[in-house]
Amino acid sequence: MLNSEVKGKVEHFEKYQPKAGDEGVTISRLSPMGKARFNDDYYEVKSYSGYIDPNTPVIITKVEHNKLIVKPKNT
Repeated sequence: MLNSEVKGKVEHFEKYQPKAGDEGVTISRLSPMGKARFNDDYYEVKSYSGYIDPNTPVIITKVEHNKLIVKPKNT
C-alpha cells in the first residue's frame, strides 16, 4: 500500500479576485499557458487564441475555477 502524503495545493486568489474583463500584461510567452500580471499580482494564464508574446496587453475572457483564460487586448 502506498504510504505517501500529498502536500500540494491548488492556487487560490486571496487579495485580488480576477474577473472577466480585467486587463493585464503577459510576463512570459503564452504557448498556450504562461504568466501574466493583473493588478500587481502574477497568475498562470491560458490562451485559447494561440501564442501570445511577452509584454502583450491581455484581457481576461473567462475565469474557470482557478484558471484565467485570456486573449490579446487588441483582438
